Amino acid sequence: MTTPRPRDLTAAEAAERLGVIRRRVYHFIHTGRLPARALGGIWLIDPADLEKFAAKPRPVGQAGGERHGGAKLTAAQVANIRQAHAGGATISGLARQHGVDRTTIWRIVHNKQWVADATGRKGTAKSAR
Repeated sequence: MTTPRPRDLTAAEAAERLGVIRRRVYHFIHTGRLPARALGGIWLIDPADLEKFAAKPRPVGQAGGERHGGAKLTAAQVANIRQAHAGGATISGLARQHGVDRTTIWRIVHNKQWVADATGRKGTAKSAR
């Protein structure tokens, strides 16, 4: 039976270090991009492997924020949306004003989209990669 090494990280700990959600770490593991081993249904990641993974450059074509080819909003507009919502503007009204879906506005004001990752880059999802 495999036992955890004292320095192994769980997927949740790895996610915290990478600045992503735990499900994204599982994606990296299952696609073979992040080495890990399973122990009783828990994925364990060697910190050295995590550091190597984090040091890899972001693949081309995964630009975030307004650099993303499909972006309809700029960083300034996102900041204005958050400020307007905090001031009482409705999600529906902001969606009409900016020509985007209400879900997009909801995700922005609830920090599910356009979230700064650990490097300070803006992303279109709560993901640093």
